[in-house]
Amino acid sequence: MVGAIGFLISFGAWLFWLLLTVSALLYYSLGYGYPNYMSGIFFQNWTYYLIFHSLLALSLALESFGCFALKQKYGSNLALTCGILFLVISAVLTASLIIPISGVHYLLRFMYNPVLLLNFGLLILGATLLSIRKFLPNPGKALWIGLIFIIISAVTLTWFIMVILYWGFEFWFMLFGWLYAINSIATARFMLQIRNA
Repeated sequence: MVGAIGFLISFGAWLFWLLLTVSALLYYSLGYGYPNYMSGIFFQNWTYYLIFHSLLALSLALESFGCFALKQKYGSNLALTCGILFLVISAVLTASLIIPISGVHYLLRFMYNPVLLLNFGLLILGATLLSIRKFLPNPGKALWIGLIFIIISAVTLTWFIMVILYWGFEFWFMLFGWLYAINSIATARFMLQIRNA
């Protein structure tokens, strides 16, 4: 249940980005402002950055509990690894929001790229679902959800790695956000099915 809520919050984080981007484009199309959205919505406004990254940190923390539940229920070490990775990403992301702008803050940002780590986590989550799909209530659904997470991660970590490292979440959401959002909703529903199984 907790993991399902986490994936719903992930969908909410993507929806927040989408609404901000569409409103910025509409605002500019009406003749106001200037076309600076390519520099990033979150680069321009600390409040938006704080809300988005707080939603993301919360979602990852809750998703980690879903992964730990998969470990407990099905004995999957991949699920345990995924849960630990999601929890670490959430903790470091939260620390980067709390620690004031300083040398430590920039060191955290330099050592830690949330998009990169999130995609490693999604890759492991996809592999987890594929490895335990025979024991899950709907093996076919687990196969598709797992494959989509693996495809998103594989393409991100190969073809788009340098662009993602520079632009971060905004470019990643522009490329794969819709697919990530759909899969987050599907995963939330699937986790509820697992809970009731």
